[in-house]
Formats: sequence, C-alpha cells, structure tokens
Amino acid sequence: MGLISLGPAAALEARQQQGGTMPRYLLMVVAKQQPGMALYDAETDELHCRSEALGIAPHEGAFSPDGRMAYVPVYGSSAVGAPGTDEHEIHFIRTSDCQTVYTLDTGDYKRPHHVQVADDGTIYVTAELKESILIIDPESRQITGTIPTGSNTTHMIALTKDQSKIVTSNVGARTMSILDVPGRRIEKTIDTGVSNQRVALSPDERWFVTNLGQERRVAFYRLADGELDFSVEVDGSPFVAQFSADGRYLYVMGSMPGGRGRGGAGRGGAAAAPGSGRAAQAPPPAAPAAAGGGVGGNMRAWKIDVQARKVVASITENLGSGAGALVVNPVNGRVYISAMAHDLISIIDPDTWTVVKTIAAEDNPDGMAFTAVR
Repeated sequence: MGLISLGPAAALEARQQQGGTMPRYLLMVVAKQQPGMALYDAETDELHCRSEALGIAPHEGAFSPDGRMAYVPVYGSSAVGAPGTDEHEIHFIRTSDCQTVYTLDTGDYKRPHHVQVADDGTIYVTAELKESILIIDPESRQITGTIPTGSNTTHMIALTKDQSKIVTSNVGARTMSILDVPGRRIEKTIDTGVSNQRVALSPDERWFVTNLGQERRVAFYRLADGELDFSVEVDGSPFVAQFSADGRYLYVMGSMPGGRGRGGAGRGGAAAAPGSGRAAQAPPPAAPAAAGGGVGGNMRAWKIDVQARKVVASITENLGSGAGALVVNPVNGRVYISAMAHDLISIIDPDTWTVVKTIAAEDNPDGMAFTAVR
C-alpha cells in the first residue's frame, strides 16, 4: 500500500466546508511550538481544530473521560533536569472547538508535564521541581492534594484503574517509584541502573514496563512487588512503549543503535529535547511526508510478542527523527508515532508492521492521546 499524506490546513478547510460535526473519536497531538495542541478525527485522521497559543513548550495532554475536555500542562523551555523557564500552567480546553475555558496556575508546583485522568475524572499531573504529583478536581479545577515522588525528574507516570497506585519514571535519578495513592506516600523505589524512559501498564496490570535505552532493552517489572520479571533486547535504544489492547504485544519506538532517543527540536527550534536529560542538537533538515517518499531519520519501531518475550517485527527506516510519543488508536488498533524533528506522525498497521499512512503534523509534535467522545 502506498503512503497517504494529509496536510493539516487542507484537511481542516475541507472539514469546515462539509459542516464540521464533532468526531466520535479524537486524537490529540501536543506540540512544543505554537499554537501547542491540535485535535484530529481519529477515524479519518483529518484535522478537527487547533488551540490558541498555550505558552512555552507544552509536551503532553490527556482527555476527560467523556472526551469533552482536554488537559494540557505547559512545561517550559528546557530538557528534564536542566535549567529552563519552569512554567506553571495547565490549560482546560474544550474539544468541540479547541478553546481554552480555564487556565490553572499551579504556583510553586513548576514544570507540570505528564497528565493522567482516572475514570471518575480526577486529574493527576507531575510537578517535577516539587517532586510531586498534583491531584486536581475537574469540577472545581483546583489542586486538592499532592503525592511525593522522591525525585525532581519524575517525567512520566502510569495510573492503575482503581487509582490505588501510580508508577513513575524518574529519568535523571535512574529510579522508578511505586506510589500509594490513597496513602499519598512512596511505597517502593526501584533502581533501574541506568536512565529509564517512559512507563506503561499492561492491560491486566500484571506488569509495568520502562525503556532502558543505554542497555538496549525493554524491562518488564511486576506491579505486585516491583521486581524485574524479564527484559527484551532490541537493536537500538528504546524510548516509549504501549501495549496492544489485548496485551499480547508491546509496541516500542526508539532510535537506531548509537542514536539519541530524541533527535532534537523541530523546525521552530525548541531549546532542548525534554525527556532526554540533555540539550537538543540541531535537527536534521525536515522532509515533507510525500506519498511513497522516504523521510529518513534515526527512529525505529519494534513489535514485541509478550508471551514469546522477543521482537517479532521491526521498522528501521523512514520514520523521521526526534522520538516523541507512541499511542494506539482504539478505533482500528493502528500504532501512531510522532517524529518531532520532522513534524511527522507515522501510522503503522499492527499486523503487517508497515507504515500505511503519514500525517504532516504540528510543529515539533510530542505527546499524543486518543479518546472516545460521549
């Protein structure tokens, strides 16, 4: 199948001419350059709307359970653990038209980054410099509590369905933490030996996984006791992973051996590559996502059979550079990965493990999320 490329402006204009109804499923793409966030129809991959300017370098976002609201923290100009602007805002954005309806100033809780939303709507957001996770009530839109993380580089989190535990990736500390949410305390700290990136829970919550790029392996830890169960080696530096809906496969994205997990800022030139712990290098020249054309880049993607504990498929070229996020579309099971340095989202068929479509995305696309709209 040849690649299909969608230009955001053309897609938005076409949708508006057709009447612009609210999609049933949405894809959020958070970009470090302005305006900062865009929503796409997850069934067609067409642009739905763009936000107004959100501030200096938002990275991640999440939806309310009904899909009617998006929450986007603003992080700041730096890499994790490096000096920067230390932003302190979280935007509440209406998904029907991408308009900000409220902005929460988190005050001294600076560098809000990763956000997770529970089934009851409770919002959990990392606040790195305060070594905390914020608990936010979606109705009052106020901070109602905090949970300590034990690290000022707690960059990403995973929340259990019952809100009893949060697992954190503490990048610079080379640790992970299991947090007792009701008790608002650290239950266990795990030494990963090297810097870890991202964290994902298996659908049955048996495992949480993180990516140990320096050792070229993906580590599976048991949630029950926080102990390492097994690891799977990959031919490169893994950066981010997500499970298939049935838990049979783990989809992983990273970079080639010796390559950086992040290939630098997009064409807008953000000051650093957040998540890498290092200042960004100048990105390679961005290439258009032309149908059937190669974009080059150092990113790779792997498909791991969890039961077999091995890589069963890989993509080693034309995914771009500047590893951002990996998410799974609930509509069709396809895997979406963002390449910040190429302003590109590649869409992978999970069965053939080939790129079947690309989206010319926002400037410096990083975090992504899907939701159904109810």
